[in-house]
Amino acid sequence: MPVEPKIVLEGKNWEVTLPLGLSAPVPTAGGGVIEEQTRAGREAVSVYAGTALERWDVPILLDSAAPNHFRNGTINRGGRADQRPRYRRLMAIARGDDLQPPPHFKVRGPVLFAGQIFQLDGLPDWLTDPEPIIEEDGSIVRLALTLHLVEWAPPQVPRWKRAGQPASFTFPKTYTTKKDDTLTKIAMHLYESPAWAPKIGALNGIKDVTKKLDAGKTLKLPEGGKTVSVGNKVAL
Repeated sequence: MPVEPKIVLEGKNWEVTLPLGLSAPVPTAGGGVIEEQTRAGREAVSVYAGTALERWDVPILLDSAAPNHFRNGTINRGGRADQRPRYRRLMAIARGDDLQPPPHFKVRGPVLFAGQIFQLDGLPDWLTDPEPIIEEDGSIVRLALTLHLVEWAPPQVPRWKRAGQPASFTFPKTYTTKKDDTLTKIAMHLYESPAWAPKIGALNGIKDVTKKLDAGKTLKLPEGGKTVSVGNKVAL
């Protein structure tokens, strides 16, 4: 019996296994960004502006399959198990219900981008082929989706890409607080995301991310001292 191809979205303390759909994942963006630049009295020239984030559209098929088998080149499945728990989990990841913004994850499985780090870009799209099967009680028997994956990079990396800076960036190890600083304000300043505030707090024994901190306090920072290559794949 053929093995159903699956991918695994592997987060820091969680993972979700998803069966691939009936078509192959498709890259939709990535690689070098070339811009046209005009100069006085001269023809336009092409200018390399940096590396775009890689994006993939990945078809997923949630199907109550027991057993699975192939017939006439198509997958036939039986059983009526409810797929709502898996669908709800996907929606929670896409919305960032457990962590704002939506968490990043490593992809495992038989795909070209296995081992890379991504986030979900928006909610999954519903597909009509194969036709969804929704029971009267709302349970999902079959639902085809497209996941929109976008490559994840540390928050500092995008702002350095187009500024002509060196090809790598080293995270600062510490931060000295200023007047009216809060962990949320610091997270937005250093990481461009409030999601880092609890992580900074955990390293420094601070639970309230909105509390104003005394000026002159030295805080330890997540990823401190870690060097990443701009545009390269980043370890989770």
